[in-house]
Formats: sequence, structure tokens, C-alpha cells
Amino acid sequence: MASFLSASLVELDLERNDIGAGGVQALAGALFLNTTLKSLNLRKNGLGKSGGRALAETLRLNATLTSLHLGYNGLGEGGGRALAETLRLNTTLTWLVLNDNGLGEGGGRALAEMLRLNTALDELYLGGNGLGEGGGRALAETLRLNTSLTSIWLYGNGLGEGGGRALAETLRLNTTLTSLDLCGNDLGEGGGRALAEVECRQGGVEAQCLRNNGLGEGGGRAETLVV
Repeated sequence: MASFLSASLVELDLERNDIGAGGVQALAGALFLNTTLKSLNLRKNGLGKSGGRALAETLRLNATLTSLHLGYNGLGEGGGRALAETLRLNTTLTWLVLNDNGLGEGGGRALAEMLRLNTALDELYLGGNGLGEGGGRALAETLRLNTSLTSIWLYGNGLGEGGGRALAETLRLNTTLTSLDLCGNDLGEGGGRALAEVECRQGGVEAQCLRNNGLGEGGGRAETLVV
């Protein structure tokens, strides 16, 4: 695996290679020494919790990666927590994909804590992770203060009306988010109204996805007033 990481390699795409935890541990070891790689795609490689932890250890020292795709790897809450802990002080990674990894509410809360300190991440993909209302509220609280994220994808996380209302309150204070994906989160009429009210008052984000949220007539009417 280390032979792939030549002194001139800038991008590496290893998507769908069944690398597994063992393979990624070897790759992680090579990343300790590499000083050129900026983009790494490991989507759908069955890394699991231990693979996520191995990469987390690597990112403590790697200072060149700016883009990392770890979607569909079964990292679980443990892998998510390990990555979150590492990224608290990482200053180079700006684009991170963690969608569909079963992070759960615990992983969402850990990532929320990370965003209190991280000042480098610009785009974060967390769709399909079962963050729930608790994880959504934790992220909303953090995003009130975060000044680096411009885009966050939270589709299919079961945030519920409570999570939608919490994010709406966040948008009253956050001045950097320009793109927010909340598709398929059961926000309901209350969540839709809350988000629409913020958009109407202060312009809000430039792109916001609210498909498949059961907004109902009331929520739908409120969103229509924003357009």
C-alpha cells in the first residue's frame, strides 16, 4: 500500500476496493510519511470502527490532506468519535464526507464538540447517520459559534421537529452557512415554519433542501412565502 504514495502523488481514489480495516491500517502508516497527498477517496471499503480509528491516528500528524471521503464504511459511533477527537485541532482538512456510517446520536454529539474548535472544515457531509433529534440539537448549538463551515449535509437523520426548530434558531446567529441539506428529516409543520421564519427575516442560506419532511399545508405555505 505504501508504494502507491509516491513523492509526487496528489490525489488517490480507492473507492470500492474492499480494503477493510487491515488495508487501511497499512495506508494510514504510509500517510504518516507522505507530504504531498491532498485528496483521498475511500468510499465503500468496509473500514469499520477500527479502520476509522487508524485513520484518526494518522490525521493527528498528517498536515497535507484537504479532502477525505469516508462514506459508506460502517465506522459506527466509535469510529466517528475517534475522527471527531482528532479533527478538533486539524488545520488542513476542508472537505469531509462521513455519510451513511451509522454514527448515531453519540457520533453526532462528538462531531458537534469537534466543530467548536475546528476552524478549517468548509464542507461536511453527515447524511444518513441516524443522528436523531439529540444529535441535531447538539450540531445546531455548535453552529451558532462556528465560523468556517459554509455547507453541511444532514439529509435522512431523523432530526424531527425539535431538531428543525433548533437549527432555525442557529440560522439567526450563524453568518457563514450558505448551503444546508435537511431532506428527509421529519421536520413537520413546526420545523418548516421555524425555518421559513428565519429565511424570511434575514435572507438565510442560499441553498436549502427540505424535500420529504412532512411540512404539511402550514409548513408549505410558510416556505412559499420565502421564495
